[in-house]
Amino acid sequence: PDKLIPVPTWVDGPELAILLSTYLPIFQALHHGHSSRRYSRSSLRNQKILVTSGATLVEMQALVKLAKLQGAKEVFVMCEPKVNDYVEKIHGTPLGMNPNEWLPATKEKIDLVIDFDYGSHRHDI
Repeated sequence: PDKLIPVPTWVDGPELAILLSTYLPIFQALHHGHSSRRYSRSSLRNQKILVTSGATLVEMQALVKLAKLQGAKEVFVMCEPKVNDYVEKIHGTPLGMNPNEWLPATKEKIDLVIDFDYGSHRHDI
């Protein structure tokens, strides 16, 4: 009981669960290895981030939102064409599922890769 943190009564339980199960792991992934600046509002300043496939819509939104809030210049998201409009709506840049189509143009420009589907794309990137 001494390690529990009281939650205000106005906090919605499902919203808190989303925060803990989605936003916290994404925050940690964005800042892995950068503990000294992880809480800075500009910790990702001018960085270009690539999100591979496998992310749910909620995970995509959380990652793009957190990255942009911390100064990321651009967040590329590998996705199916049917999700392109959604990715643009959340201020990400959609990329096709075939890395051969876009990797040569982005290869030298990516600072961080967040891989939600490690097993299927690790040899392509």
